[in-house]
Amino acid sequence: MLSKLEIVKLESVIEQEYSRIADNLVMLVVKSLQASPKTATATTNAWRLAKLKQMGRLSSAVEAQIVAESKRSRAVIEKAVDNAIEKANENDMVIFRKAVASGAIPEARLALVGTDSKVFQRYKESILANCRKAMNLTNTKALEISKDAYRNAINSAFIDAKTGVKSIGDAVNDACHSLGGTGLHVTYISDRGNVTTYPLDAAIRRDIVTSFNQSIMKMTLAENEMLGNDLVQVSVLGDSRPEHVEFQGKVYSQSGKSKKYPPLSETGIGTVTGIGGINCRHQLFPYYEDLEGSHKNEDASKAEEDRINRSYQITQEQRMHERQLRQAKRMVEVDKAGTDKDRLAKSQALLDKREQEMKDFIRTTGRGRSIDRERI
Repeated sequence: MLSKLEIVKLESVIEQEYSRIADNLVMLVVKSLQASPKTATATTNAWRLAKLKQMGRLSSAVEAQIVAESKRSRAVIEKAVDNAIEKANENDMVIFRKAVASGAIPEARLALVGTDSKVFQRYKESILANCRKAMNLTNTKALEISKDAYRNAINSAFIDAKTGVKSIGDAVNDACHSLGGTGLHVTYISDRGNVTTYPLDAAIRRDIVTSFNQSIMKMTLAENEMLGNDLVQVSVLGDSRPEHVEFQGKVYSQSGKSKKYPPLSETGIGTVTGIGGINCRHQLFPYYEDLEGSHKNEDASKAEEDRINRSYQITQEQRMHERQLRQAKRMVEVDKAGTDKDRLAKSQALLDKREQEMKDFIRTTGRGRSIDRERI
């Protein structure tokens, strides 16, 4: 298991690495849009045709950028994941050692689940392999998203210029400004047909950390089973999503055979919306009745549940402010590459406003700022 702080630390590493990559890709697309032919002399149709012909050149530049940056990011993220795996096992071992001290399990059996054990090494290799696979898929996804953003910006500028609403130059500046504001996004379609979009860096963080958390839970369950223990407890998070509050701090039977405790399957574990599903930070940790009262995260009271719901709402508000700050910063950087000084001044004014809104939010709520989440 991992604490919330340890999970957030891993998330920050992933999101920070891919925020930089995503921002650089946006700038590559913007530069390609603003490159020759000269918008002042080209006809609308000729400009669009020339831009589409440059797609191959852009793809090569984007691919080279991804390859160059992903080498560094892969090393940084793999190290963070490796450290998190070790920490998760270490946290479980603290409980197992307490169980040994209480006489719940023989000390000799600890060797079955330590860092030198086969079960730990198997899960460690599997988790790292899944992480590498996710990053490889991300590289392909980032290339396609960059091409789509470029194509959509061309079409948007073409329509505005063709209808006479704007000149080609103004239409290109507007398209670039818009891309700077939105950034690169990933679209997901659920089994029910629901469509959601995430910024590229947030989508990557979501996919990698969700896969990681699910694997860590499986490792904890495997270790628990190796030591002959059937009980696990769900962690308590101050910013839990409301639908997961009912599971927090409760003890479950992983086999489902206990007459005293409900089956772990009641938490929806293994499903998209259940414990350990998409964007869920909850963890499982071994539970021993002989250690009652010494475990972390005991059952939450009704007052605690209300506090959790409020904390979740505040956290979501902070994420919103962070997204708006990053958006404003991208717009400033993109507009610096353009020719419209008035627009740049407005973008800078918006950034100043977002910065003040964040300061006001922090002062009002007493929250700490997550600077890593605000960087571009």
